Amino acid sequence: ESYSFLWLYDSSTERILPYSERTLVSLDGTLYFSYVTKNDETSYACSLSLPYTQSGHYGPFFRLHVPVSQTTLFAPRLDTTQPQIFPESLSVGSTVYLECFAYGNPVPIYKWSRVDGKTLNEKSLLMHHGRVLRIDSVELSDMGRYRCSAANSLGVAAKEVTLTLRSPPTIVIPLSDRHVATVSDLILECPLSSTDLHSSVEWFKDAKPIVPILMPSERRKRFHVDHNRLVVNSTSTSDSGVYQCIVSNEVGVASSSAYVLVRDSAPIFPRQSMPRKIFAVNGSLLSIPCFYHASPRGHSRWADAGGAKLPHKGRVRDRHGVLIIENVLHDDAGYFFCTAHNRLGKAHSQVELIVLGKACQTVSNYYTINISCSVEIDCGRVTDCPEALFQWTFDNRSVNFMPGLHFKTKVEISARGRQLLQKVDIQVISTRTQAGQPQRVACYSLYGEDSIDLPYRPFLPAPLALKVEQDEQTVRLMWRRSINTHRDTRNHTDVVGGYLVELRTKEDRQWRAVPRRIVAESESHSITLNDLIPNTLYQFRVRTVDAFTMGEPSSPSPWVKTPPAAPSETIDGLRWRSLDNSTIFVEWNPVETVHHSGDHLRYRLSWSVDDAYLTVIDNVFITETKSPQAILKLNNSKECRMLVFSVRPMNDQGAGLISTDTVAYVHRNGEPRYVSFTNVSVLNSTHVSFSWEWQNENECGKARAVQVGNTLPLELSLSKTSKKFHSCKLLDISYVNLILQGNYGATSKVLEIMTKQKPPSEAPIINKLSLKTMNDHVGYTTIIEWSAIEFPYTNLTDDTTGYKIFVYVSETASEAVKLTMPVSQLTNPDRPSARLDGLRLMYMYTIQVAGYNSGGLGPLSASRTIRLGTQSSLENSSKIPFDLCLRWISLLSLVAFLSL
Repeated sequence: ESYSFLWLYDSSTERILPYSERTLVSLDGTLYFSYVTKNDETSYACSLSLPYTQSGHYGPFFRLHVPVSQTTLFAPRLDTTQPQIFPESLSVGSTVYLECFAYGNPVPIYKWSRVDGKTLNEKSLLMHHGRVLRIDSVELSDMGRYRCSAANSLGVAAKEVTLTLRSPPTIVIPLSDRHVATVSDLILECPLSSTDLHSSVEWFKDAKPIVPILMPSERRKRFHVDHNRLVVNSTSTSDSGVYQCIVSNEVGVASSSAYVLVRDSAPIFPRQSMPRKIFAVNGSLLSIPCFYHASPRGHSRWADAGGAKLPHKGRVRDRHGVLIIENVLHDDAGYFFCTAHNRLGKAHSQVELIVLGKACQTVSNYYTINISCSVEIDCGRVTDCPEALFQWTFDNRSVNFMPGLHFKTKVEISARGRQLLQKVDIQVISTRTQAGQPQRVACYSLYGEDSIDLPYRPFLPAPLALKVEQDEQTVRLMWRRSINTHRDTRNHTDVVGGYLVELRTKEDRQWRAVPRRIVAESESHSITLNDLIPNTLYQFRVRTVDAFTMGEPSSPSPWVKTPPAAPSETIDGLRWRSLDNSTIFVEWNPVETVHHSGDHLRYRLSWSVDDAYLTVIDNVFITETKSPQAILKLNNSKECRMLVFSVRPMNDQGAGLISTDTVAYVHRNGEPRYVSFTNVSVLNSTHVSFSWEWQNENECGKARAVQVGNTLPLELSLSKTSKKFHSCKLLDISYVNLILQGNYGATSKVLEIMTKQKPPSEAPIINKLSLKTMNDHVGYTTIIEWSAIEFPYTNLTDDTTGYKIFVYVSETASEAVKLTMPVSQLTNPDRPSARLDGLRLMYMYTIQVAGYNSGGLGPLSASRTIRLGTQSSLENSSKIPFDLCLRWISLLSLVAFLSL
């Protein structure tokens, strides 16, 4: 694809010969004519273009002489070079072109096929009138012989071509680590694909090539390389190392390596190789192999609890290192010993055999499709009872390999004293329609098996001739009973017990049963449906049912639309809020948001106004709106007024149910009321929390906001009689008063609050962190010194001011041990220092310091890291008891360093 060919004609570089059914420009540049005519006589030149360099070259023009036009018809004849494959060297994943050209008149029709009968790759594409078969991203499965057929009315010509691909080598089974004994044979093999016949294989040991011809004569006799197979005879410890095979071809490379340890070792039993206890059911067959590691392999034998070796024949025997017990008895319970030995030593392992009695296993058929399988066993100790390992089969086939069978399983385990009950339930759907057809469900477990036949399910035919009659909001369905109804051969009665009616809508296509009892067979084959949703498209069908199963549904009815009706939903969520002293905003939850019962849904809002003495005004106001909200404008009044309003949904078919009346109270100015504090608490230096309560509340005296006075007034909305308010950046609170519609109420008593002091703003600097030898019983300690910071407005004798030391074990620890050092306990507050006891030698510690006061914690210092030196690096370390030096970090303590 890095270059392409074109043909120019008529001695012009501007005229390019077009593709046609009669001509073909091959991918190798050859120009073919199926047959020539007098019109083909002109001059031609071949042009080579290079797309990547945007350049091209063309050769000299030459003239094609056509003495006589080929008007004679002839059968197809493939060119001697056809068919051919481009490019010549192919690898997996590339694009391949299979080209075929035949001479013939009329122009032949081409067809591609595979000789092995397989279909062409779905990614293949025919080009140039079927003469070129292109396959993108070719795969190994595309290899094989392809046939090209060219046919016209006079005959057929066909040839074959073989598509061969090159792919990177593949090692089918990689090498794995090996442990072999001395003076034995080591065989390593890198299996290759069966189609890989040309790859070369090289062997390496410890990154050095294995070339027997270059080895000394002694080693040359032991190493044998046969392509992908390496054999080392008479192994020795010097043969240990990393062995590697490298497979390569023109396309790629593959390799595999493994570590080989040549060493002799006595037998050992790995921890998980042999179980400590094995459970067996009385009467079962038991087989226990003896697993161990040894080099060389050695031999193993089984013995009973008394040490006597087991015979090679009999009910209890040792067969080549495998303990076999046929027809296990309770007397077989006890200990068995496996002994493994080679020339270097021996090892033993014991296994306790616990024999369980046969469990009482039952299969219960509670309902038609629910089946239970339970096992009850006596294990001595409940914790020793092995799992039953239930498995199900359906007509002798595992349920896991039956995709058409729907089932659910549930496992329960319960203990009753020494008895352990294990139970599993399965739900299956019986498909049995003929009494002679077997359908058996079997339950298998570690303790035995049992089975049950599914009950006979008679065939229930679908009802016929379903008709629908509509009358206003009711629909009447009628149908006929099928003449193919079977009779129950057990009691010679009809199996049909009744009919089940199902429906669905255009919006919800899922079939659902109508909310009514099943129509009995003794009744007429009809039903009248009420309470259908108005203005809705319905479809109906009927099923035949009996006491055990359900038959096939009838053909669905045509779509039936119920007539429109008034809204059936009731307004709820009616609420209001006052916009100003004469305007109220009313809103409610919309109805029929999914489906409309009729046309042009709207809402009718009606209201009336009463005065404060409940003297009703005769006027009732009504307004209609399409949205679930409205704004009511009232006349100004100095009196408290009660507004009663309700909403009713409506459409062109009528009015729905009216909502419950809602009451609102309106006053032009409201009624100012007194407010007082109930609780105040200082949180920190910038935040205060307080609450208040109202007095003399009535319906028209709803407060809108309070004003908290300090430097700037603050406001908040209010809807309850008690509210908690948090303010920021306060130094003190002076007064609280009430705002009602722009008029101020009486102010509360002035409340003065003293906020807490600010936390320290300066971070200490750790100046010194070192390990020091002590003369006391501690032996050594860690000394830390840091710079003093300023604590404004602080009583230095108060324990609420000082420093906190954070100690992290390692640099990546997320939680620190926090130590507190009040300023009052420092000997020299200008040069604060402390000693840290209990830090362990050779541990990495990260330490930070920060100041604190009653307002909180200040910024942390830059972290300092120290790794405590070894005990031998301390002065007079021999005088220090070792167990006192290495104390756990949980014993970390802080001691004020009084003098340095």
